[in-house]
Amino acid sequence: MKNLYLIRHGQSEGNVNSQIYFAKNDDEIELTSLGAEQSIACGKQLYDRLKSDKQCVLFYSPFKRAKDTAELIDGQLIKQGIYAEMIEEPLIHERTWGELNNLVDTPNFDRKKHFDFYYRPLGGESFSECYQRVILFFHELNRMKDDLPDNIIVVSHGEWMRLAVMYLRRYTIKYFLEYRTNPSNCEIIEFSEFEW
Repeated sequence: MKNLYLIRHGQSEGNVNSQIYFAKNDDEIELTSLGAEQSIACGKQLYDRLKSDKQCVLFYSPFKRAKDTAELIDGQLIKQGIYAEMIEEPLIHERTWGELNNLVDTPNFDRKKHFDFYYRPLGGESFSECYQRVILFFHELNRMKDDLPDNIIVVSHGEWMRLAVMYLRRYTIKYFLEYRTNPSNCEIIEFSEFEW
């Protein structure tokens, strides 16, 4: 059995200013100074929550805000003598919004339509398609499980994490759509004695 820790990146530029998405690509969005502080605090908190021998592997999204969060968390673990294997994992990047960035906060935005589970924005992906990446990631973990340490850390994004929780807890699509709140920045969602 493994212990799984899902962590959302720290506060990003996009969390405080949605207009930044028109100036930068999504994967270039950076942490704010508060986001860096949150990441450091998260690393300290995570150390206290790690189980057994505290050995761990840390998967992170290649998007800058998640990668930087992972590196700051890792820095805190290193201070405690924990040397996590760091693995960049493209499957766990944020849901691609495409044209949805242009619709939010406009009169044409329809929350029910544009956040439907199957709606695919032009140039983006639906929740359903992102959910398939979630499944692929956990199937890959399952394939590797005998070679993984007891503690698995995943630093990703709000919508990806919601879909991961949906998958792991076997929530319905109806429940997912009704529970629209993303995890907070640097929130840790723990699955102790995680089994596939």
